[in-house]
Amino acid sequence: MTIDDLCSRVEDALARYEQASQLEESLYDMISDAERDYYRYSSQASSAEDPNVQSRAAQYQSQLQQAQAAKAHALRELQAIRSGLTDAMESLSQKLVQLEQSIRTYEQMAALPFGGAAAAEKLNFFRGRRQEYQQNLNDLGALADRIDSALAGGNSPQKVLRR
Repeated sequence: MTIDDLCSRVEDALARYEQASQLEESLYDMISDAERDYYRYSSQASSAEDPNVQSRAAQYQSQLQQAQAAKAHALRELQAIRSGLTDAMESLSQKLVQLEQSIRTYEQMAALPFGGAAAAEKLNFFRGRRQEYQQNLNDLGALADRIDSALAGGNSPQKVLRR
């Protein structure tokens, strides 16, 4: 899976989570309104009770359960992605440490009179790889921060820009 694919997956899961959260809040309000109507009608002595109030409240309750299930599913997906991001970030960090060691070794070799040109070429390769790994680590960190912010209920930070 590429970083772009991962970004898309995170954005989709976050959108589903946020949409389900908003729907959940709206449904709580609708249920509360329906319950107030029911109690208002049932407390009146007249026969003006609206027969649809109870069914409306039951329908809202059913929709609420669906929204909560969708939210829970999106939450589980985000948590799984976040766990995978942590693993990938740890792996990249370890690779960066190894690259740094290789870079130091090839820097020393490049300073030698024999084989310096070959070592310098390899050194450029390792530096390019280090830059690539560092960028990937930064991108994964930004995704992890975005997920953490959404799960903490904070304001959603700007979307992560894709390369």
